[in-house]
Amino acid sequence: MVLGVLGGLAAALVVALVLAALFTDDADEAVVTDATTSSTTTTVEDTTTTVELATSTTGPTTTTRPTTTTTTSTTQPPRPVIDGRGAVLVAPSTATRRELSEGRCETLAADGWSAECGLFRGKGNAELAWLVESRTVGDDDNRTARRAYVFRRVSSGRYASVLEATDEDGTRFADVNVRVVDVSGDAAAEAVFGFHRPDVLAVDVVEGPGKVVVHRDARRGSARVSPGQLDVWEAAGSQFDHLTIRYTDNAWRIVANVKESPGQVPPSQL
Repeated sequence: MVLGVLGGLAAALVVALVLAALFTDDADEAVVTDATTSSTTTTVEDTTTTVELATSTTGPTTTTRPTTTTTTSTTQPPRPVIDGRGAVLVAPSTATRRELSEGRCETLAADGWSAECGLFRGKGNAELAWLVESRTVGDDDNRTARRAYVFRRVSSGRYASVLEATDEDGTRFADVNVRVVDVSGDAAAEAVFGFHRPDVLAVDVVEGPGKVVVHRDARRGSARVSPGQLDVWEAAGSQFDHLTIRYTDNAWRIVANVKESPGQVPPSQL
């Protein structure tokens, strides 16, 4: 009997525990359901961002080093300047005045002298004349006296000497020759004189209004003229120096000097 009572109590206890568990779950649900819940909803706008990726080239890694630029500067030595110092033609102490008749330069020569001459227009639009007078002197050896002039027109038909070189007794010059060419290349003519002395050709270049701008003493020399250029050959040992002279960079300069054999030297124009 006692066992029956105990069994009844145990069963009652089990029923009580089950009911307690059920009651507890319902209470939890009631709390959740009855509680006041505040909910905030954030809407995020979908944003599509496009990112351009650099093209990647798969290959060996290259190391770039700074490039050093080397500039080679070639500086040529200045071309030698040549001027009129030492010229044969000089300004006269007293100008010689002559009359030009009928436009003929021969009429500028003095009485008793033969003449070679020419008229030309020089730098500065100067009206110029060159004149080489000659005559025989000496009773025994028949020497030739010579006088070289550059005249400038000073009035209608009247000329005055601006440069001269004289050899009254025929012992200074063996010959005198002249060529008129635009050696400077400035569209104005120059008179180029060649004075032959023992073993030397002396070259004078005269420009308007009456100035020697180039002088050169060439031993055993030869010279030729052409527009824009004067060429002079002078002995240098067993060879010759061929000098090319031009007006460049605001001065008369020797722009070339070439060694040549005697057989390459041409006849002189002066």
